[in-house]
Amino acid sequence: MRMLAEGAISPIRPVTILPASKLTEGLRRLQGGKNIGKVVITFDKEDAVLMESPSALRTAAASSSNRHSGTSLLRPDATYVIAGGTGGIGRALVPWMIEKGAKFVVMLGRSALTNPKVKAILKQFEDTDVVVRAIPCDVGSTEEMARAAEVLKDLPEVRGVVHSAIALRDSFFSNLSFQDWQATASSRIQGAWNLNNSFPDLDFFVSLSGMTGITGNAGQSVYTGSSTFLEAFVDHRHQKGLPATVIHLPPVSGIGLVAETNLIQRLRSTIGAVLRGTEVLTLVEAAILGESAGLATDGKHLSWSLVPGTEVAQLPWEHFKHLSAMGRRRHAKSLLNGALSESLEGDSNDKTIGKQDLKSAGPEVLMSALSDKVSAMTAIERSEITPDRSLQDYGLDSLISLELRNWIRRNFEVDMSVKDINSSADLRVVAGRIKERIKKD
Repeated sequence: MRMLAEGAISPIRPVTILPASKLTEGLRRLQGGKNIGKVVITFDKEDAVLMESPSALRTAAASSSNRHSGTSLLRPDATYVIAGGTGGIGRALVPWMIEKGAKFVVMLGRSALTNPKVKAILKQFEDTDVVVRAIPCDVGSTEEMARAAEVLKDLPEVRGVVHSAIALRDSFFSNLSFQDWQATASSRIQGAWNLNNSFPDLDFFVSLSGMTGITGNAGQSVYTGSSTFLEAFVDHRHQKGLPATVIHLPPVSGIGLVAETNLIQRLRSTIGAVLRGTEVLTLVEAAILGESAGLATDGKHLSWSLVPGTEVAQLPWEHFKHLSAMGRRRHAKSLLNGALSESLEGDSNDKTIGKQDLKSAGPEVLMSALSDKVSAMTAIERSEITPDRSLQDYGLDSLISLELRNWIRRNFEVDMSVKDINSSADLRVVAGRIKERIKKD
């Protein structure tokens, strides 16, 4: 200090003073080796700096795997409600939520008391420190939702909701009854409002929707309409300062309605996208974390894995400007293999026998062609498709019937309504009706 006071030594000059917001510039000066003097960084209240944080999704995953650290994705002192919890995805969410730290999980669903798979989950967590309940409830009914909320009052406050309730009544809009419309719309639209009104103070509200709300799908106008409603519902909650996220899902393999009804192969070829059950759980985790997870924009998320072009011909959504690049990518491998033309030609039955041959074919050939088609649509072994077996045994819903009707029109040049197919007792009756219409023409 004496030498400094006497002027024998002095601070190194010049001194370049930079605010904290220009730290990078200061380091570059030093790194360049051309700086003279010192670079000093100041920290003032007005300085703005960028903050880099690790992925919230990764942080949560690490926290939940180290439960002893005291942090987890879900709170042990809160209750979490899964609407549609008795379905495949809902049931998969129960052990997943418990793994993520939840101690109180409630499944709401119409089959809560009758579904053996739900009973198995309840038994799994008997005599543990976890409370799992299954409450019979149609979330689309205001009265039933109010009763369910009353039953939950002995549990900790509900802090999170996953809305996965669904009741499909697929049909062309022109054939749709009011009851069909009401069944689908009520579970998803009114169900969302009922959950919103019953549980006002939530950490998260995650709705599981379908990507067909964006891409569209023949025979699902009500379902796709309710999917677009859920986007508007997210915006509504955000405007109120409340959390909300909607996840638009493609067909899911392994869990859920599609997997349980053996429709995954058919939907892979008609929608061109798919996700695994484990991937859905990851998306739910990201939705719970919110925007910090980086997987959603404004609370809306669409995720899928593209089905190879060799498995499906070009789909309508591939003509949409923002989705066409994915369509080209899906078909790229097919083009390289020279397989695109084959995938666009249609059914294998169409290639092995011509339209005129089918129209004039005898009962055995017609029955064989019908059986081949039903086997291809339902992924049921060909040997199990018989002329006298009930069509209900094959799980022919409205979408499959619609596809079968189009195939009949294309190959036999006759019109047969979806109602005519669904009202047929078996394939023999369907074949008879086809023959009748061919004779009339």
